[in-house]
Amino acid sequence: MKVKIQKTVDIKSVEDWFFAAPPKGKGNQWKDNFSAKELAKFATSSEFPKFLSDLLKQMGLKGTDVTCIPEYDTSLPCSTSGPRNHDLLVIGKKLVIGIEAKVNEPYSETVKKEYDKGSKDKKSRIDWMKHILFDDENINVDDIRYQLLTGTCGTLLEALRRNMTECMFLSLTFDVNGNGGNKNNTQEFEKFCAALQIPVNGHKKFMVNDPKTHDQVEKAINCHIVKRTIKVARLYSVL
Repeated sequence: MKVKIQKTVDIKSVEDWFFAAPPKGKGNQWKDNFSAKELAKFATSSEFPKFLSDLLKQMGLKGTDVTCIPEYDTSLPCSTSGPRNHDLLVIGKKLVIGIEAKVNEPYSETVKKEYDKGSKDKKSRIDWMKHILFDDENINVDDIRYQLLTGTCGTLLEALRRNMTECMFLSLTFDVNGNGGNKNNTQEFEKFCAALQIPVNGHKKFMVNDPKTHDQVEKAINCHIVKRTIKVARLYSVL
């Protein structure tokens, strides 16, 4: 598998990454043991192509050469409050992977908190995401983390807009302390999968439409919902 990383320029090092695609917090977020820099270290290492290849095999998917774009924005429908920002979007021939990287930070606020403080448009966005993701529209997802909804829906939309029928929302936790990573995030991810009625690292077909293009026709897209923990010390010897 060949992996190409680019954003206006080719990215072959951590320094290239910061120059071309710095995190929104710039230098304040660009530190060892922070998710933006740990992802850059991982994605530009020799470990990353093997990781992706092995992951696709584990999910029953075919390996393919990919192009990766850091800090990629996907516009979401029903609101102008902001796009879905993928820490890294991986684009293959027939598959896209939206990556959310974490070290110790949580998956944002809960759906309830985002809904209660949101504008009318944002409430419509949340209602649209709930319609796309959950079979039972009466299911209570108040305590599910909002970022898990936007990450999955943003990945589904990228697949839809590229006329693909397969995608993956991948949550990467970087274990920088040797304790297995953020335990709360693991629990939140499990809760999200339970609400979707799939096992952790499972998959599900979603019927997706794109209101931003005024297309009301729903298309079936199979999305793998996957979480992996990366042992930083083993890969980079930075501890």
